[in-house]
This record gives sequence, structure tokens and C-alpha cells, in this order.
Amino acid sequence: MKIGLAIVATVTVVGGLLVTHPAVAQTAARNEAFERVSTPSRDPSTIKGQLRLASEMGRRTLQGLQAAPTDDSPMDENVHESARKTYVLIRAARHGFTLIREWNEGRKGVLPDPIMDLAYRRVDAAWNLSRFAVDGWNSSMGRQDYLAKATEDLGQAVRLVDQALAIMP
Repeated sequence: MKIGLAIVATVTVVGGLLVTHPAVAQTAARNEAFERVSTPSRDPSTIKGQLRLASEMGRRTLQGLQAAPTDDSPMDENVHESARKTYVLIRAARHGFTLIREWNEGRKGVLPDPIMDLAYRRVDAAWNLSRFAVDGWNSSMGRQDYLAKATEDLGQAVRLVDQALAIMP
């Protein structure tokens, strides 16, 4: 009985927060939508969509990194969040390529697609490069050094993603 009342009270409080604070509900809806978009799939059109979105977010992140202060003032958390989402999307697309490979290996008579393999190699390299903008955020590295390396690595990652998009069927 007490557990049931606790659950009802919790649902009421959370529901009340969502109703009284539309920003909370909107953020939750955005996060849920991003979770759906960043789920790995072996569908090539889904992978292309993830890569397109990663390219757009990567460009946005690059603009934020280039506009970031080089002194010790706080950096915009939105830039870090955008870098994280870019990384997550590239990782999901990379995993999608892996799912395609595994699925094809289980079928007889299916040869690997060399174009998809070429695209995978570019996405794999982009995945590794996109990590620094996220992982180096709180490193002991100086701000100017971080910004220079993050901008360089993320710029290269975006170029590789764009190349993968151009060669994918």
C-alpha cells in the first residue's frame, strides 16, 4: 500500500513538473528524439541520415569552438553538448556499418560492398578524431591548445563524414 502511494506521489510530482515547466517537457522530448536518431541501424538510409546530422552538428560545434574565449573564462556548455552529440551520431553510424557487415557475413553468396567498406574506413577515422573535442574538454591541456587541437580534429572528422556521404550509394 505504501509503495503504491509512493509511486502515485512520484508520478504526480514528475507529471506536475512536466506540466508546469514546459521547458522540462521540451528538453525530455528532444532527448528522446535524439536517442531514436542515434540508435544504430543496418539500414543505409538511416546511416546516411546520422552522418548528415553529424556533419551539421559538427559544423555548429566548430563555429562554437572558433568563437570560444581563449582565456580561462567558462566555455559554453552547448558547444560541449554539440560535440558530444556529433560523436554519438558518428559512433552510431559506425556501428551501423558493423551491423551491415555482420548481417552480410551470415548470408551465403553475399560479397562485401567495397564502396561501403571505403565509407566505413572514413567514418571510423572520423569517429576517432571526433573524440578529442569531447574527451579533451576537461583535460589539463591549456585552453588555446585544446581549442586548436579540437578544431583541427573535428574539422577533419567533418570532412571525412562528408566524404563518406558522397561515396555512399
